[in-house]
Amino acid sequence: MSILMEIKEKYLLHLEIKLSESTLREYRRMLNLFYEEAKEHPLIPIRSQSEYEEIIKTIAARFNWSPGTRYRMSILIEDFGKFAYRERVIDRIPYENEFKKGNGKRVEFFTEDEFYRTAFNPFHSISDFVMMILFWDCGMRKSELINLNLGDVDIQDGMIRIINIKTGKIRYNPITPFCRSILSLYLLSLGFQGKLKSMSDPLFYSPTWTRLNESTLHRHMKMFEDNVPNIKVFAHKFRHSLGGRIVSRGGDLSLVKELLGHENLNTTMIYTHFAKDKLREMYNKFANSVESVK
Repeated sequence: MSILMEIKEKYLLHLEIKLSESTLREYRRMLNLFYEEAKEHPLIPIRSQSEYEEIIKTIAARFNWSPGTRYRMSILIEDFGKFAYRERVIDRIPYENEFKKGNGKRVEFFTEDEFYRTAFNPFHSISDFVMMILFWDCGMRKSELINLNLGDVDIQDGMIRIINIKTGKIRYNPITPFCRSILSLYLLSLGFQGKLKSMSDPLFYSPTWTRLNESTLHRHMKMFEDNVPNIKVFAHKFRHSLGGRIVSRGGDLSLVKELLGHENLNTTMIYTHFAKDKLREMYNKFANSVESVK
């Protein structure tokens, strides 16, 4: 067996405890396609970033892959390169891709400090503040927040019903005690304005008292951004931030999948670098404590 074959099998065995058989088959195929296209044997010489991306672009075009599938291959090849480095098969980590999605854009997150500076701003209305807290707590898509109704909020149980507009799939996400308090105040303000007539009424409104729409939400996000220098603000950034927070604090990827409403665990794989950072942090803490005993 060649070195490449041997390390690929070892890598897939390493993934076996975390992934389904179908996902493992897909990853095996992706690895094979990449190295067939790259004509690498016995293993991985260091290539430039542009050459690495060109190989994946060629394969994606041949099979008419979506940006998401192309991105998964990018993450997979990078992770395999790191695995080969840890196994001392190569002496450098190849294919560092700066954590980019399939469309080439960097995935962005709020730090907690950035979120607090953005959300806790005296210029925001209570509805703006509630929207940001819900984005932060629940990682909703724009369309999911816009289509929330009064009946989707259960203050007493601390749950919110979220409907994926594209698929119709329903999920129930918990909300924090702070979010429940802010929502209660917001609902009270809606009641004073006569907007608590039906459970099918919108939770959020435009200035003309029609259901909030995407263009109005975009203007709100731009306003949030203008109020806080040097911080980009957009809905999906809150979503990535929730996934990152959960994994960095030891949460499982399957939990992130459920909370964000991903159809496939592969989509959730973009947060694996947080898990690695947490593992490294825990290891260093343990290793340091052992050193102090000596």
